[in-house]
Amino acid sequence: LRHPMILTSMGLIENSPLAFHADDLDDFSPAAQRREGRWYASELAVLRGYDRSRMNASQRMSADVMEYFLDDLVRQDAFQFHDYPLNQLRGFHTGLVDFMVTNHPLAGARDARNYVKRLRRFGKAVDQALEGVALRERQGIVPPRWVLEKVRGQLAEFEAPEPKANVLYTHFEKLTADSTKGLKPGERERLLAEVEAAVHDVVRPAWGRLSAAVDHQLAIATDDDGAWKLPDGDAYYDAMLRAR
Repeated sequence: LRHPMILTSMGLIENSPLAFHADDLDDFSPAAQRREGRWYASELAVLRGYDRSRMNASQRMSADVMEYFLDDLVRQDAFQFHDYPLNQLRGFHTGLVDFMVTNHPLAGARDARNYVKRLRRFGKAVDQALEGVALRERQGIVPPRWVLEKVRGQLAEFEAPEPKANVLYTHFEKLTADSTKGLKPGERERLLAEVEAAVHDVVRPAWGRLSAAVDHQLAIATDDDGAWKLPDGDAYYDAMLRAR
């Protein structure tokens, strides 16, 4: 399963027996990114294998649009690490938390249990993302200092509250107060304790690792920004223009 978080965000099968993805997070590792690039290439090859002469006008149009889309993604594959996972706008660290408080449902008992399971996976997700941060650094791709300073502030703000005041706890506490169906007597209290423990034992230490990585990069970052500073920056800029 490539993207359990996207499946949750779509909300099509969350309350069905097919919701086998609902306790998992995406794979944020560089290896997963590379697999994604190979998948796009294989899908493009399949599409190009179809005989367009046997298609009607509408089908050819659909095939042409999809070919342009996939071809563009394959072209971008050379620059798949030309980005900053830790950034102040749509960074990994804010996206993961936003997903839990915006997209993960808490309508039923299984949702509540899966919420805890996903929190327990935060450590692995963070380490996968940090693997990508380190890979980019080895390639000379480090955010500008001002970006890292903003990210460091965001991380500190998230880390500061005690577990019971953390948004991941207060969100769960609020949404399970009276609307979550199917929880057994005493189960909500047990799950609240598990959320508190997950925030304390998994989430906050993981954010500490993110903060350490940002502190390290602050020591080597420059004030340079823009695509020109990246390896093959001109080619990357051209690829992004084509994609837009």
